[in-house]
Amino acid sequence: MSGATVIPVAILGTRIGDEHRDSIPRLRRHLHVSFGAP
Repeated sequence: MSGATVIPVAILGTRIGDEHRDSIPRLRRHLHVSFGAP
């Protein structure tokens, strides 16, 4: 163990049309990032 603090993160975004959920969002796409308590 390294003793590093773990911070939970949720990243939510939108897909258009037939984009696969594993694809990287295109430029200027809106992403919402939420950081939780360590």
